[in-house]
Amino acid sequence: MRSITVLPVWLRSVLDVLGLALLLFYMAYLTNKAFDVFLTSWQRDSVSITTLSVPQWIPQLLWFSGLCWFVLTLAFLLVYVLLSLVLRDAATVQRVAGAMSAEKKIDEETHGMDAARGSG
Repeated sequence: MRSITVLPVWLRSVLDVLGLALLLFYMAYLTNKAFDVFLTSWQRDSVSITTLSVPQWIPQLLWFSGLCWFVLTLAFLLVYVLLSLVLRDAATVQRVAGAMSAEKKIDEETHGMDAARGSG
């Protein structure tokens, strides 16, 4: 089976970097809004409506922390991919930020199925 690609590798690499940058922008915006939610719950001493009356800022702080970690990871990935793009290393850009080909997805999903069938 042969992979059919419509766009040249360099254009796919540029679009993959653009997609990663847009994801980082969106997640930074979402993280900013999550901080606003956390801060509002902290200032108003909001609690859950259950009998435990858990302060809402506790789970929201965990949520916000996870989003911060995701944004930080995306930022490092974007810098790494941008450097790879500047150095004209399209293979690294495709490996880190590119979409997986259909053949590679099939291979990944069916990995080890032949051995499992033979032993069963």
